[in-house]
Parts: sequence; C-alpha cells; structure tokens
Amino acid sequence: MIKLNERQVKLLNIDNCPICSSKRRKFMGNRGPSTHNITVPFPGTKELNIQLEKISVFDCKTCGLLYCDPVPDYNKEVSSIIYNEEYCTKHRNPEENARKTRHIRYKNMIKRVLKQLDIPVSIKTKHLDIGAGLGDVVVGSKLLGLNSTGLDLSESVCEFARKTNNINMMSCSIFDKSLKKESYDLITLFDIIEHVPNPGEFIERATELLKPNGGLVIDTPNEKGLVMKIGNFLKGRNSTINLSPCADPYHLVGYSNKTIDFLAKKHNLKIIEKNTMNVTLGKAGNIKGNIFVFGINFLDKIGKRFNAGSEFFVILKK
Repeated sequence: MIKLNERQVKLLNIDNCPICSSKRRKFMGNRGPSTHNITVPFPGTKELNIQLEKISVFDCKTCGLLYCDPVPDYNKEVSSIIYNEEYCTKHRNPEENARKTRHIRYKNMIKRVLKQLDIPVSIKTKHLDIGAGLGDVVVGSKLLGLNSTGLDLSESVCEFARKTNNINMMSCSIFDKSLKKESYDLITLFDIIEHVPNPGEFIERATELLKPNGGLVIDTPNEKGLVMKIGNFLKGRNSTINLSPCADPYHLVGYSNKTIDFLAKKHNLKIIEKNTMNVTLGKAGNIKGNIFVFGINFLDKIGKRFNAGSEFFVILKK
C-alpha cells in the first residue's frame, strides 16, 4: 500500500461554483481526513494530512451544487494507482453468478430507459457509457442488443474489460476529439459526475455528443438526502459528511434536486424521470459497525419513500 505525500497532491483554490460560476455560497463544514472514517485506503503522511484538513465543502446558493474548496489535485501517476488498486482491483474477480446478476440488472434497466425515451432496442442504437470501469453497464447494453461502447481513462482497466467481457472500450477523455458531436442515442453517467472537477463542462460535452432526441442517464449521490441531513446534524457545525469522502480523490462535487433542475434548464434537456433510491450498505464486520450500518440503511429506506434517498436516478432527453 502506498503512502501519499504532500508533493503528490496540490490544493487548488477556487472562487466560483464550477457549474454556474456564482460566488454566492454557504459553508457546509470541513472535510479533511479527521472528519470521516468511511474509507482511507491510501494513508497520507502527517504533512499531507495537515494540508488536506484545509478542505471545506460549500453549497452554491445559485444552483445548489456542493463543491470542495480547495480542490485536491492528484498527479496522474498517483490517481492511476489509486483508481486501479482501490476501485478496480477489488472488483475485477467477483463471483460469476453475482456478475451475471449485475449484467441482467443493467440490461433490464436500460430496456426500461429506452422505452421511456422512445428509443428503439436495436443494434443501430448507439450507446456510450462514460466512466465505464470494468464494463458492467456495457455488457448489459450489449445483452439487450445495442451498439454499446465504454469510455474510461485507464487503458489497463479498458484492456481488462475487453478481454473479460468481449466489449468495445475506449481509453480516452470525454473531451477527446475522436468523439464526434451528435453521435449517440444514449449516454449513461453512472457514479462518475461526482468525481469530475469541471461538472459544467462535462455535462455540456455529454449533451453535445447526443443525437437530437437522444437520452442522458445520470446516477449520482443525493447530497441533500435524509441520511446526509441527519448525519450533518449529528456532526455539528464545523464538519460535514457531504462529499464522502473527498480527502482522497473521490467525490469533488455533489448534486441536489436544485442542481439537477439547473443543469437540465441550462443545457435544454427535458427531465423524463428524477427519482431517488436507497443504497444498501454491506455488513461492517463487528457488532458496533453492523448496528451503525443497519441504522443508515433503515433511514435511507425511509428517505426513499419521501424521494429523499441517498442516490439520484435521472433520465433526460435532448
């Protein structure tokens, strides 16, 4: 396990909201390493942790985006190591039946989305999954019969997905010039837009890549769900559980109902569906931890009933 140091991370100060450029913001709390114990897979040196303690989370009063300031900027080498080891390594070899179940779930989900968007299920229907990781969404789309491609920054992750799942994968950024405007009928953004430092430009580019009447699907945490509100109340005034965690290179921005509505209006997208879901956390491994997890899962189910679950699922039409 690597140990990050202050030379591998820069803290970039920002004055304006990365979506609407507004300077009007509300302080939500600090979000350094000492404020959370969700996961710290790569510990930092004492000097780095002192730097990361300067991270604060703000709520934009104009568009409702939550963002951290300063923003932790990790060099490419460290980001690649963290991404491959922390995320992909532990997901590379799941039990076969669990993997098949996940693929079928995505197949059925995409089928439902296409029906709502009035897009045909056909090999002529072009689908792009951005931030595809190991390609589970692409596999589900391919099982449905679509012309599906996954996009991911890591070439090693793409190569693994190609060999394991026999799917199309591209190792490049969404801003790569090889991606032509108005080329895709469906674009999916699952657990990706909370990780990008430039969400406004990112959504604008995704919209450009859509054909007229194409569909954009977003799955991202709801930073103002019931669990978040209760968690922040218990945390107190000077710290927050929003953007959990952001001391590592994970969640840099977060979304609310207000933000989703703002983005749809800004990019001339029609909201077809906007729901929240609960996310079931797994067992913690000890009695105290399991009681804590049970409490969070219970509250999240209640939140879902009042459309205040911890995860957004949004379908938009161009």
